[in-house]
Amino acid sequence: MYVLKKLIRAVTFYKRNKITSEQLKDNSSVIQDMLITQNHWKTAKSVNIYESIFKEVSTHELIHIANQNKEVYYPEEDIEENHNVDLIIIPGVVFDEKCGRCGRGSGYYDKYLDRIKALNVTTIALAHDLQILPHNYELTNDRWDVSMDVIITEKRIITPKGMVWYD
Repeated sequence: MYVLKKLIRAVTFYKRNKITSEQLKDNSSVIQDMLITQNHWKTAKSVNIYESIFKEVSTHELIHIANQNKEVYYPEEDIEENHNVDLIIIPGVVFDEKCGRCGRGSGYYDKYLDRIKALNVTTIALAHDLQILPHNYELTNDRWDVSMDVIITEKRIITPKGMVWYD
């Protein structure tokens, strides 16, 4: 199982790294626009959000928007400071259509989310659609892997109950 997960992660990294700068900008814009229309975003008074790197969906503009009317936290900050967080925006490498998530492999977010799960905070992953496994293939996650409440791509919104496609 570990070898398959590692292979899926590597293939998805490769595909994501092939995204052009223009595609990255366009995808990120669509995804961010979709996120800020969601009730989870609108009602959140505070958000914990990752700072995007490499070809992850860009969060730079989103952080700017959030700073206008929300408390903004970052995952690197002390977990104790995150007790008031209403929403967590999370990156990942590969996802399935049941909101399963596979990160870079260090388990950072899984450990982080495990420590605050009692707070019942909504988790939303931002991803390029090519990061979603096709044909209802499910990730075989380990017991410590944490699934997302919502995944937003440039083409659809995915929840454990199903998905909505848009253009």
